[in-house]
Amino acid sequence: QSSAIFNQESGTSFPARSLLDLFTFARWLGYAATFALIGAATFQTLLRIRLNRYHPKACSDLFRLTRRVAVMAAWVLLVALGLKLRGQLLSLVDPGEAIPAEMVKAMIVSSAWGHGWMLQACGALLALVTLAIVADTWIILPIAVVIAGLAPLTGHAVENSWGSTAGIVLHGVHQLGGGVWLGTLSLIVLLGYGGTRRVQADERDQLLARLVNAYSPIALGAVGITVLAGLLMAYSYIRTLSAVWTTSYGQTLLVKTGLLVLTAGLGAYNWRMVRPALGSSVASRRLLRSATLELIVGTLLLAATSILVALPAPAMQG
Repeated sequence: QSSAIFNQESGTSFPARSLLDLFTFARWLGYAATFALIGAATFQTLLRIRLNRYHPKACSDLFRLTRRVAVMAAWVLLVALGLKLRGQLLSLVDPGEAIPAEMVKAMIVSSAWGHGWMLQACGALLALVTLAIVADTWIILPIAVVIAGLAPLTGHAVENSWGSTAGIVLHGVHQLGGGVWLGTLSLIVLLGYGGTRRVQADERDQLLARLVNAYSPIALGAVGITVLAGLLMAYSYIRTLSAVWTTSYGQTLLVKTGLLVLTAGLGAYNWRMVRPALGSSVASRRLLRSATLELIVGTLLLAATSILVALPAPAMQG
């Protein structure tokens, strides 16, 4: 058993190499898809409220493209949930052993993990159905909020030392804040630049300036919420300072914290140094470079989170 690590998501032991296997990838993919879904809903809300009256033609194209991103994110979330279920089942059988159909049924129908998984799958399906009926992506904002709230049901949250309700709320708020922050930024980079190529250069620079100025106060609030919820979760799972240095969970949390600080630092740089100069092509290109770097670090942050949630939290072991 010395080479095994207890998986808080499944309640079973599996080899240490599994930290970087299908299960880890499925978690990372699920986080990325959820962030993209939240970001798409937030992005189109910003377009409708703050930009449509200034750039109606460009916003019309962006509405359509944002809906495509949201549909893709919902499909990717379903794929991630399928991979997550498979990874969960594989952790319960010996390597190479077939997964009995009865085990699949029991996992989904009879376990708390399976109930949480089903609720998340229903949320992703609801998003797809809604997008098939309603063209406006902003309508899925409440669905995205619900999906963020359901995601903790298959992780550490249900075993939080402060109680499952507190754990689910903290994890949900943490994920929602991250989605509004990094998910919306990814849409700004992807569509704010790539989706406005038919717009004249001057108008495009003005559109980006208005979009970033509308996004900035929301991003600041989202970062604050994300960090505060993260700090509270860290304390509830660590409890002692020594656990930060002496446990795998604490060491991985340090890596995640460092990536979070770096991501937030890049965001602060964009807000203080790049945003005020927006309105010119030079400033737009400068923002594209720095925001892309912020997203790259954010992707690594999600990867660290995907590993962290599979490790045994010190507060749960004693």
